[in-house]
Amino acid sequence: MSKAIIFLAPGFEEIEAITIIDILRRGKIDVEVIGLDKNEVQGAHNIKIIPDINIDQKKISKKHMKIRNLLELFVLLQLF
Repeated sequence: MSKAIIFLAPGFEEIEAITIIDILRRGKIDVEVIGLDKNEVQGAHNIKIIPDINIDQKKISKKHMKIRNLLELFVLLQLF
């Protein structure tokens, strides 16, 4: 199964993050949401998201995909 990591930093754009997470999970890709804060991460419009884990708890692997924006997601999906 393919895997992806989505990083959430304070001030992230909620619609971009949630859309990418949703599309990947619908595509049966194992998505792990990692927060750069200790607990919940607050987006640009004051929506708070609780990530799966925080950055201190995860050893990052080069095998994980890193998607930074919707354009990269659509390019990636074209490769499958």
